[in-house]
Amino acid sequence: MPVVLNEFEKIGIYDDIVKAGHKNQEGITFRKLNAQGGDVLAQLKMSFIPKDAAKYNFAGIHLGQQNVAKILLDHCTQQKTFKIVWGHRFAGIVQQEGQSPQVTVTCVGMAGEAFFTCDYLIGADGAGSSVRRSQCIPFEGFTWQDFRFVASNVKYDFEKHGGFTTANMIIDEEDWAVIARTGPGDAPWRVAFGVRTSVPESEILAQIAM
Repeated sequence: MPVVLNEFEKIGIYDDIVKAGHKNQEGITFRKLNAQGGDVLAQLKMSFIPKDAAKYNFAGIHLGQQNVAKILLDHCTQQKTFKIVWGHRFAGIVQQEGQSPQVTVTCVGMAGEAFFTCDYLIGADGAGSSVRRSQCIPFEGFTWQDFRFVASNVKYDFEKHGGFTTANMIIDEEDWAVIARTGPGDAPWRVAFGVRTSVPESEILAQIAM
């Protein structure tokens, strides 16, 4: 989204993201299920935005997370002050006030325990962050309890065979979905949808095939 691209400009990866991704020149389309006729309910179109009112002349860049991560990693590894250590699992923290470095991090790797020291530790390991949980820091917000959010990649030309645009929101109380490109050309499309929690995890793949 533009707000993210603005941050990417600041850290110098914007050009690579745009080059690797697919520009969404259309906007977002809200539509019914194909089983209900597939009618378009509403559209947020870039063409309706006054000239010079937006920083970018597109709604966003569509690019798979793994590709974004690779671009970030490539840029990081070019920095002399950056180092990545693979194959280590976070195990715990010891913090000592008034000392430098203040934090000792324990990790577990193939060769056993490894220890790292730092002045600051950032837990950037997602919603299930082990770092955050070790400090008893809550993850505030709301979690849906009646369905699981399933994200799948599909090789299918939605534009050619379904009349879809680059980004689509399928509106339905039960069978809602987000269907969007993950990149240029024949890159897979992301189809994200909800599966009721009453469906066992072992049966989710069967639900996708349906």
